[in-house]
Amino acid sequence: MSIDIEQLVLNALKKISEENSFRRATLLNILHLNIDLLLQNAFLWFKDDIPEDYRKVINSLMTLTTSFLEEEWDMEDRIFENTPEIVDVAAILNAIANEINVLFGFADSRISLEADKNFQVLAPRKEVTRAIYSIILAHHPYMTEDSRCRISVAEDVSNIVVSLEFSGLDTNFPGMDKIQKSFYTYQSGESNKIGMGIDAAISSLRDMGALTKVKQMKGGNHYCITISFPSMAFLRTIDEIRKTQPAFDKKENPGDIIVVVEDLITEMVLGELFKDRGYGVIFCDVNKMKSLSQQQEYEGLIIDCAFVQKEFEPMEDFGEIMGRFAKTVFIYNDICPEQIRTFRKRNLLLLKKPIEIDRIIRHIEMD
Repeated sequence: MSIDIEQLVLNALKKISEENSFRRATLLNILHLNIDLLLQNAFLWFKDDIPEDYRKVINSLMTLTTSFLEEEWDMEDRIFENTPEIVDVAAILNAIANEINVLFGFADSRISLEADKNFQVLAPRKEVTRAIYSIILAHHPYMTEDSRCRISVAEDVSNIVVSLEFSGLDTNFPGMDKIQKSFYTYQSGESNKIGMGIDAAISSLRDMGALTKVKQMKGGNHYCITISFPSMAFLRTIDEIRKTQPAFDKKENPGDIIVVVEDLITEMVLGELFKDRGYGVIFCDVNKMKSLSQQQEYEGLIIDCAFVQKEFEPMEDFGEIMGRFAKTVFIYNDICPEQIRTFRKRNLLLLKKPIEIDRIIRHIEMD
């Protein structure tokens, strides 16, 4: 049975709101303390294998109660806090850096920002702030006097790219793969706080349409996390592409399209256009693609040749997977690998980048 936790708590809080303000604050604090107990016992109950659903439920409860305690939103408005708006991501990052430096007494500005102008993105302000805040906080237990977190923002043709570069981390830093999946603790005033780990933050950013990559740099415990948001110029381009598409009738349950590509831009364009046409669109990596149900046939697969070359040996293994898809589109950079050409048949299309969107749509929809 599926339980809508947010709606359940919202109903309870509406009931509480009918009481006087003192009683309301008391009841909310009791609820908040009980959530703290659930967090603290998570280590004892689950060790290092804390279920993702447990994280999501606790995170949701904590956010809701904190929001009402701080009286940041009206109850009805709280539901809509995930609504995207145009925000200046540099201003958000500056506020985060200043707050964390003050919170932990980093007089040396251990968290610094380099941004020479405003950078606008379309995203829910509260969720962007929480996600990036969580990523930086997760590193705090391993930051010494020599540690630094340098935040920079840059813009290319299609992306606003935020880089969080951590250097000089403590020698007991367990590695990014460990802290991504762990709770962490930090001191806020006189209270011990427990954060949810950066895996949830990365997942949240992904849901907002941002692409997040983690890279280990040379020179010890030195990591760079890049977060790429689609630029406003790119979003306007998508709108223009949509407007110039030939007229079409939206299909009724035409099937699912699987998209396995390298860049967020291609992914977003394909996702928007196929969803407009009524298709289900599933974005995934190669491992997830391999695990897709063998009993289900999918309408189409759009995949980057680089993934096929890297992940399938022998290449015949990929030939078996192709049988699950009615149509397949291979995308390649300069030269299409010869092994890929051996798969050529009527339901397969090879396209060199930059890709022609119209050709992909015609190929998927041809009889």
